[in-house]
Amino acid sequence: MLYFDDIEIEAPAYGGTYELDEAEIVEFATKWDPLPLHTDKSEAEKTIFGGLTASGLHLTCILSLCSHGMADQAAVIAGLGTESRLQNPGRPGDVLTFETRAVEKRESQSRPNAGIVVYRHELKNQRGETVLETKVTLLVEKRPD
Repeated sequence: MLYFDDIEIEAPAYGGTYELDEAEIVEFATKWDPLPLHTDKSEAEKTIFGGLTASGLHLTCILSLCSHGMADQAAVIAGLGTESRLQNPGRPGDVLTFETRAVEKRESQSRPNAGIVVYRHELKNQRGETVLETKVTLLVEKRPD
């Protein structure tokens, strides 16, 4: 367990990996984000992406799942907000890897037992390209006395 006191700025940490599958991309998007570029291979080929791409919502779920593969989990009390950017498409057959680092931390003004940490989470494909970047702000427990 990583407490606020243990977290080092810019120290990289790695989580799980996930392989995107065409059938899953279509199934997820059909239910949650039914745009043709996610659900119809022939229509997706006509887009600027030239083929099927995973929904940003799907990629966010994968990022969350892969983050739980980290060896040391932060002692999170609560999530305080997120900001996401889709930088490259997630495509069938891509193997996505989770990487994170704390980019900011400060004492909580209202909770003496906690601090606020901003992480930059990334899902990278097998070519090392960032597919999804998310900045997440968390309230993290300090080490108990």
